[in-house]
Amino acid sequence: MPGRELRIHNVFKLSDGMTAIACDQPTTACAWANRRIRIVSDEGEERQELVISGVRLLARQTEHRDQIAIETLATVLLSSKEAQGGRWLIVL
Repeated sequence: MPGRELRIHNVFKLSDGMTAIACDQPTTACAWANRRIRIVSDEGEERQELVISGVRLLARQTEHRDQIAIETLATVLLSSKEAQGGRWLIVL
């Protein structure tokens, strides 16, 4: 699945120290643990590279059934406001 892009919808700092990135759900199965991803704008500006520790379903899954939340222990250099702007992608 190299080169696959998933649109970012939001970023959340969780109480356990993790950061969750809400993004489109991939159409094919994906092993997330220890996967390296890049956060890139839709114009090609690379913001950050991260290692993913896992994945969660979003709260209110009926409203966000086409999204997942990937988790990382790293500080994500993308604000919630930027993420909600719709121009940032996760590149697998």
